[in-house]
Amino acid sequence: VRIPVIGMGGIQCAEDALEFILAGAPAVSVGTANFRNPYATVEILDGILRQDEELQIVGIARNGEEACQVIREKEPDIMLLDIIMPKLDGLTVMERIGHDANIRKKPEFVVISAIGQERITEDAFLLGASYYIMKPFDHDMLLSRIRSLKENRNRKRPEGMKMLPYEA
Repeated sequence: VRIPVIGMGGIQCAEDALEFILAGAPAVSVGTANFRNPYATVEILDGILRQDEELQIVGIARNGEEACQVIREKEPDIMLLDIIMPKLDGLTVMERIGHDANIRKKPEFVVISAIGQERITEDAFLLGASYYIMKPFDHDMLLSRIRSLKENRNRKRPEGMKMLPYEA
């Protein structure tokens, strides 16, 4: 197993980061500016979520507009969302979904972001975020938060969960 050195260019793609996580790293700092593939974070989250066989990934969005579209079409139970995204930021996505009367089932939002400003964090919770997780994050903690949301939703609605990973 290759163990990359963070900050020295070792993690340059999703495969590198997943290999690092699977080798036992509790957290990996991911910044798409250093990646050859700007959507590597989406692939990393996808790989982490696939570790839990009870989670069904129903879609991946690569920007805020796609995130809104996928929520309308796929009706995920939980959506992973960054604050900084192309086309629409995460706060605007939550605001639009919250005000869209045509959306019957609104997802639980889990925000994963490097932005820790108090005002933005407060806005995220006011707009409906269930959790706000700072990067770098522990992948086991992320899965734990998702399982917690799943258990709470299953108490209200017994059929299975749908997942929508989003991060860019």
